[in-house]
Amino acid sequence: MAGGGQDARVQGEMQLAPAERASLMSVLESDSNTASVPAVIETMRAMYELVVELHLALDRSQELQVNVLPFQEGSFEILIELAVMAAALLQGEGLISRILLIAKQFFAVKRRLGGERYTITGDNNIIFTDRSQLKVYPQTAALLHPANPANRQMREAFRCLSADQRIVGMNAYNLDSDEAVAEIRRDQFSWFEIPRDIIDESPIREFTRRNVHLRIRSAAFDTGLRWRFAYDGQLTSASVDDEAFLKRVAAGETFSYGDTLVSDLQVRQRWDAESGRFVDFEHRIVKVRKHIAAGDRSRQLGLFPERP
Repeated sequence: MAGGGQDARVQGEMQLAPAERASLMSVLESDSNTASVPAVIETMRAMYELVVELHLALDRSQELQVNVLPFQEGSFEILIELAVMAAALLQGEGLISRILLIAKQFFAVKRRLGGERYTITGDNNIIFTDRSQLKVYPQTAALLHPANPANRQMREAFRCLSADQRIVGMNAYNLDSDEAVAEIRRDQFSWFEIPRDIIDESPIREFTRRNVHLRIRSAAFDTGLRWRFAYDGQLTSASVDDEAFLKRVAAGETFSYGDTLVSDLQVRQRWDAESGRFVDFEHRIVKVRKHIAAGDRSRQLGLFPERP
């Protein structure tokens, strides 16, 4: 039996062997050799959000690990390692390359826009104020939506960089290919603000909200049925696609009315011409991060009350 357990453990380790790696370096250039803590933290968070959003958009079947590598003494370089974890080498081939390619296009479009408002069309064209158009990847178009978490976090990062007068630029490189992903001067930081009155003509859009609090109204334990939750001030239903969570359900984990699932929620919206805005029409739970029993809500959520 001991030998069988060891074989199973070794097999599991082989299945999680990295199939693809890349090292993404973000560099804050500073005249005074110093940088504020918010500038460093928010830049790291923005790059992380960008990678995570693109992973969700491109391929949910492969696990992507994002690790921070050690800082060098006296450096404000932010080095993160990306590793696709896959059972076979071919399965993970190319995912990181696509993530970095789209990230590079996102930064290039931001530079081309120069902070101006724009239109996103249904066929993934970006229309500039001079009426010129640029065809982009669907994932790039999704990143440019005002509600996209990576777009919003990138805005916060560049606000912090702008507030630190010592920072003169931010660059990001793929160390493995020595290719620049982004090269941004200080006078371009404002281009990462999200303009008002962006026109979104795409008929359907999709994005993921992370760490949302969904209060259970009814659970569904049969395949294909949807759970019902109180979310964002109203009742809604959602399918659950988190296999690890579904295994816990099958193993007998109990749920009660009023329990909260802290989850990553994929939202699909369609354009409603009558109201002139996007409205939700589908929700999918892609990851359950925490199950909070109803009796524990006051203790665990007291500082961050939910909407009724």
